[in-house]
Amino acid sequence: MKTKLWVSIGIIVGCLALVSLTTSYAYLTASITKENQNNTGLQSGGIGSISYNGQLTFNETEVYPGMKAVQTFTIEKGTQEGPGTYEIDLASVLPDVFGTDIEITLYKTTDEVANNVVREEGELVQTSEGFTKEDQINITGSPEIVYGPTALTNNSQIVLEQTDFETDTLAKTTYYLVYDYKNNENQNSQQGQTFSGTVTVRLIAKTE
Repeated sequence: MKTKLWVSIGIIVGCLALVSLTTSYAYLTASITKENQNNTGLQSGGIGSISYNGQLTFNETEVYPGMKAVQTFTIEKGTQEGPGTYEIDLASVLPDVFGTDIEITLYKTTDEVANNVVREEGELVQTSEGFTKEDQINITGSPEIVYGPTALTNNSQIVLEQTDFETDTLAKTTYYLVYDYKNNENQNSQQGQTFSGTVTVRLIAKTE
């Protein structure tokens, strides 16, 4: 019988092993890392800078098959003027036992009021296979899909998006990275396993 799995998404990478309980756990950690945001070597060449911030939008601890999670972060112009390219990367550690059960999709918008993505928590349901909790993803408006939906893979650098920009015209952009943990009947082999995802944004010199 399928037992409940545990997932946590945070701004700082990390997971806590709860050893006092008898159930099995799976953890997901995701973070926003300010990589190269203020790299003076890059900026000295007249490259525009960006500023970005991550927000914890999924903070439940008990998660069952059917889980969905939304990680939200923003990118906007920094203080250094000029052109540039920013790249959004995802580093994932995913044991083979998960197969294609975890799917990711990245959305973006420059108007988060009119276009946004949020998670609606589902009800806990017991079936012949165990417990499930079918969350829903509610999409308002028409946020642009820039990556996926694609099965998550074990990969040190998944390029989610690469965007050219000019500092004076770069609008604040909100991104929604959606994780969908599929409910695929018997997933007992995934109990006790760990998977992780780390989001980073890096600045690249724009080439003419």
